[in-house]
Amino acid sequence: MKLLHNFIEKLNPEERDKLKAMGLKGKEKDLLLKSFEIAETQEFDKDQILEALQINYNHFRVLCFKVLRKCYKALAGEDDLKVLDFLNSKMLYDHLFSEIHLIEKKLIKEKAPEDELRNFYRTCFDLSVRLPNYYYEEKTATDFANKFLSVVPPAEQLDEKLIIEARMLFNKINQLTVRYRIADVQEEVNKEITELEKHIDETKDPRARYYIFKTSDLYCVIYKSAAEREPYLQKMVSIIEKDNADLPEREKGLTMFKLADVLYDDNKIEEAHNFVYKLYIERPDSFKNFFSGFHILIETSILLKKFDLAESILNKEFSKIIEMQQEPFCTFALLNYAKLYLHKADYEKALGYIIETKKVHNKTLNAAQEVQIRIYENIYFYLSGDIDFAKQLVSANLKFCEYQKIAERNPQAQLVFDIINACIKASLYEKSLPDDTMQALENFQKGTLAIFGRLLMRMVPKTKAEH
Repeated sequence: MKLLHNFIEKLNPEERDKLKAMGLKGKEKDLLLKSFEIAETQEFDKDQILEALQINYNHFRVLCFKVLRKCYKALAGEDDLKVLDFLNSKMLYDHLFSEIHLIEKKLIKEKAPEDELRNFYRTCFDLSVRLPNYYYEEKTATDFANKFLSVVPPAEQLDEKLIIEARMLFNKINQLTVRYRIADVQEEVNKEITELEKHIDETKDPRARYYIFKTSDLYCVIYKSAAEREPYLQKMVSIIEKDNADLPEREKGLTMFKLADVLYDDNKIEEAHNFVYKLYIERPDSFKNFFSGFHILIETSILLKKFDLAESILNKEFSKIIEMQQEPFCTFALLNYAKLYLHKADYEKALGYIIETKKVHNKTLNAAQEVQIRIYENIYFYLSGDIDFAKQLVSANLKFCEYQKIAERNPQAQLVFDIINACIKASLYEKSLPDDTMQALENFQKGTLAIFGRLLMRMVPKTKAEH
């Protein structure tokens, strides 16, 4: 019952409605309805359930097993591998490995052909290495890798071993940097990366080269600069686009948006925009579940003064989300409207979206969004001419920063409030901005900081801006 109850809790309303409509009868239907009731009330009493269903415990366990597997099939289809993908997408890892065990037993019992076993073990390995750090177990991934290699033809062994080595090393680097100080394991990681990269020319399989480059990119994330990531990400994108590598769609999308983010952060705003806009036109499905793609596309459109494009994307992609007030995506969309109209200097519309954002935003859900709302609200009141209220706001916001330790958690946000405060003081007392504030403002004109920096520059008192 625990697995069934846990499963029902993870489902959204549409999925629950689909299960209610799947046509179970008798005790199976009664158990499913009871499970929905428990999910709503959070009151679980095994003895009461047995009494309500008029069954003993052994019957109850069998019934739970049957109903659970029918639920899987109803939502994921009859294909066993699609069931595994569905359970993984819901982060139901107890269910996932229980189902893997059952499917493996069935395949062995039925003496399944090698190609079917190969697909199954490849999927199992893939799922095991994609687990979050907390759930990842090297032994489990290694076991599935060995089972997979045992049914791989000799001609494909080298390529598949390289893919496995690269993906295992990727996870190992993640694990090492979580458990130890990064500097303490750099020599070990560098040695393994260097050894892995020696094999790039040995394989013609684009997947093997992709995963080697992906692991090297992770090394750059941890030990090098964002600029040094770009060549690896460019190679990975080339493999996706030109070699048509057999990779999961989510993997492709994630890599492409990583490249766009690196370009944007490196102040290659037009290049980042053109790249992500091309994705939006040619691969719209890659944006599913990747709001970072929309974030880059909308912000770079605003910075390049393509205001009509930014507005049309927001209207097309987010109007229904705003209507349903689906968080945190609703706040994301409303904030982007506010950014757009502030940059267009349409302050009346900007205020409307700032007010709407404050109404729907759940402050406990996304602290980063809370900081952004405060920033844009403060900028609005200054730019719209209400400097006295802007002064009151920045005073409250600086206290908020101190209480929330924003300087430690998000130093760039703290700096924005410091710049706003300096601009207000300079304006009220007709003084020039300090040189260190002007230098900070210059730094904010580049890359991902420019979305704030361009607005902050408008706040500079005219006497200093004319220098």
